[in-house]
Amino acid sequence: MSLNTVEAEGQDVSDSDEDYLAKTDLHHLITHELRKDKHVSENVTVKPRSKPLAKTKLAQKLVDQLYEIYSSKPSKSFGYFNGKVEENRSQVYVKRYFVDRELDFKTFSVKMAHALAAEARRSSASTGGHVFVAQFSHAKKDYLLVAIINDEYAIALNEEEDRGDELEEVGFLNLKGLRFAGQINVTAWRNEEDRYLSFLKGTGDVADYFKRFLACDSSISNLNDTQSLTSVVEKFASTVKVDGEPLSDQQRDDFFKKVDEYCRAMADESLELHLEEFSNVVWPREPEALKTALAESETPISDGFVPNKRGLFGLVKFRGKSQHWILSFDREAIAAGNIQLLEDNSIKLSDVPPHLIESLRRETSRS
Repeated sequence: MSLNTVEAEGQDVSDSDEDYLAKTDLHHLITHELRKDKHVSENVTVKPRSKPLAKTKLAQKLVDQLYEIYSSKPSKSFGYFNGKVEENRSQVYVKRYFVDRELDFKTFSVKMAHALAAEARRSSASTGGHVFVAQFSHAKKDYLLVAIINDEYAIALNEEEDRGDELEEVGFLNLKGLRFAGQINVTAWRNEEDRYLSFLKGTGDVADYFKRFLACDSSISNLNDTQSLTSVVEKFASTVKVDGEPLSDQQRDDFFKKVDEYCRAMADESLELHLEEFSNVVWPREPEALKTALAESETPISDGFVPNKRGLFGLVKFRGKSQHWILSFDREAIAAGNIQLLEDNSIKLSDVPPHLIESLRRETSRS
């Protein structure tokens, strides 16, 4: 399959757009063939390409589409190299290519394809297909993306009547069906950040397949993920519009309450929160908008984390303490005017319980 026909999310990628503005800075792109025997699942081979693909406009568009589709999918897991270099060679190859400079891109990509094939032999969920390995930059960060893309075929109408055949079968690379893909944020890895690996998280062995290939330790901090989720939800509520209008205070509070109740119920049962289902439940009027916001979070959110109730503070309930006091209240107290933040950064309380007022009066009378 050549790059002459590619089907992407909602549009066709062709070489005809003269004014196309690249979204990434493509450095290298190559594809190898991963062949898996339909009858003997352990029989997986790699047919390597002899050289990288030329950096044409179409290659650039393909990488742009891959990056955008991958980034837009909310169901991803994040992590870091597990350090088990004897079991998982991909992390060794990444170091030899990006740090030690011992490998050229073509050699590096072939080794990565063989590492992928080794995991494919162990997985019933794996498939054959085109293994695309892309190295590119975006927003001053370097990335490596590995994805398996399959050929699809469709029937098209041939408008050249003199050719005889009015209908013809055409092939294309199906990006819509992207299921197996993983990405390394090389810049984050070099900076020794916590989460620089990611992979599409499907069900069962679909996720485990690429997780093993990337040698990814996806043990996650539930508190950090909950705090990131809360931050995205708050920002989403301040920017989303319903029927062309911003959310009213009541609509926003109802939304926050729904998110809080959903997350607390999951926490009580120690259940994993999946971002797609979460979006469908808490924002059913337009779940895709919330999914996009979660997928584009500045702080990556792992799909399948167990909510931590402490990370929900500030959404419906607020809590703070110093050496001598603890203050806890809900959002309704602010709406009712019982809690007011004054210009000098002090807090005014009203509707204080009578027994507390009386206790304070007795105590202050002694001083």
